[in-house]
Order: sequence, then structure tokens, then C-alpha cells
Amino acid sequence: MSSAYPEPSKQPINGRNGVYRLSLGETDAWVLFDHSIWVEPVQQFAVGVPDSTIAELLEHHFLPSNRLQFSSDPLLFRWAGETVLVDTGIGTQLPGSAGLLPQHLAALNIRPEEISVVLMTHLHVDHIGGAFESGSGQATFPNAKFFISEAEINFWSQSSIDLGDVRDLPQQFIDFTIQCARRGVSILEKQIQPFKPDSELLPGITAIALPGHTPGHSGFVFNSAGGEFIATGDTMHDPILHLTHPEWTSIGDLSRAKTAETRRKLLDVLARDRIRFHSFHFPFPGVGRVCATAEGAYEFVPDRFWWDS
Repeated sequence: MSSAYPEPSKQPINGRNGVYRLSLGETDAWVLFDHSIWVEPVQQFAVGVPDSTIAELLEHHFLPSNRLQFSSDPLLFRWAGETVLVDTGIGTQLPGSAGLLPQHLAALNIRPEEISVVLMTHLHVDHIGGAFESGSGQATFPNAKFFISEAEINFWSQSSIDLGDVRDLPQQFIDFTIQCARRGVSILEKQIQPFKPDSELLPGITAIALPGHTPGHSGFVFNSAGGEFIATGDTMHDPILHLTHPEWTSIGDLSRAKTAETRRKLLDVLARDRIRFHSFHFPFPGVGRVCATAEGAYEFVPDRFWWDS
């Protein structure tokens, strides 16, 4: 894998409206803030780790020891004549709150009908929820092809789902998660394009298997004149917890052992080849690189914002 350092973008970020413009050579690309999640207690994303160990790590980084806030940020690309979205946010699936993706698309003068391709990392509600209306079930992006891995579709379509290591979550939330994934597959059935790992989905865009969080969890590699860029989905949720300790996993990981294994392999590649990437739940906009540290862990180096002079 190769990488290239991007030229600073003229206006990469507008903090007021949650739109971050990526610098990817001649490719137009954005990170679009959808919603945020308060994580309390933090132990949900460091299962089995002593409270004192978590507190020491977070306090070292000047963060409270009892809770964190995760961002949730889809990606948007103008790519080879297509308007490509990576994940769809949470939509209107939770009563009383709605994702902000639609208003950010509108701010960029992009209508839902113009989205021609949606790349799904996996089918958890905060990623697939924005693809259809919670009440009517109407598809949000009616003209889009939805690329979803075969393994992910098959897993959520089973009549009886083995949730593996997922435990200690309220049964109501588990049932809701399953229902939303199945409903998404059903509503989008005619739009779905199943794929296998290492498939080229569009010229320059290749799917990679990143299993663990879910069985069919996938990432997407974008190769262009601007270098190589990877959308990593939920392979890791927090840049401090999961890069300092790649072995720490969450209560939402279906296979904790596979999650840690996948994360370690991905981080090795990202650090070795200095590849720029996006992580869906990292602090907005969640774009940067990683470097290995002397302790055998990793450090996230976020993109630096560049402003007009």
C-alpha cells in the first residue's frame, strides 16, 4: 500500500454546520456529522479492564474517567461520476432525535435522489438507520445501489441469530438492533448489491473484510491521484482507548477476540504505510493517521485544520 501527503484544503472544516472537506487530490470528499453518543460508563468500551486502569489512561489525556462522547460521521465522495455515501447515520430510528446527515447533504446542494452508491460498513442502527424512514419504511436514497457484504446480510437474515460475545445489553436494545438490520435488508432488497471481501466495487474502490464488531463488518479502500484512503467503520471506537490498548473491546463486539485481532492487523498496516483513514466514531472529523509507539501501542495523529489566510 502507498500513501501521499495531501495539500491543505482551502476550507476543510466548517465547525458550525459539521461539514469537513477532505483533501484527496482532485476528488471532492467530505465528512458529515450525523449525531453524537454519550458513553457512560466507559467500561462498555473496555470490557473487563479495571476501573482504575481506565481512569488513569483517560486522566492522563485530561479526560473524565467516567464518560466519553463519540461522534458518528458518514463520508461523502464525488467519485468516478458517482455520488458515493459511506454509511447513512441513524436517521429517524430513535424517537425524539434524528440524524443530521440530510441537512448536511442539503447544505452541499445534494438531493437524496442524487446519491447513486451507498457503501455499508455494517448494519448496526447508527449506520443503516438513515437509509429508510422509521415509520413509512420509505427508502431515503431511492436511486442508490447499496453495497453490503454477503456475510453481513446473511448474518442478520438468519431466523435465529447467535450474538456471540454481546452480553450485558438490555434485551430491548438487542431486539431493536436486530429488527432495524432486518428491516433495512428487506426495504432495500432491490437496491442491494452483495459483495465478497477484496471486491472492486467501483473503479478505485475496494472492499476489505474487517470482521469482529459484526461478522460482515467491512472497510473500503479508496485509491486516487490523491493517494490511498481507508474508511474503517467501527474497527475501533475511540482513539485513546483502542489505539493505546488495541486489545480492549466493547460490549457491542460480536466476537471480542476477532475484533482485537482485526484491529491489530489494520493498525499495523496503517502505521507501516502511513495511510490516511477515517474512523466513524472518532472525534469529528475522525480523519488522520496512526504511528506506532515504543510501548507497542499506537497513537492517532488527526488531520490538522487549515484555514483561509
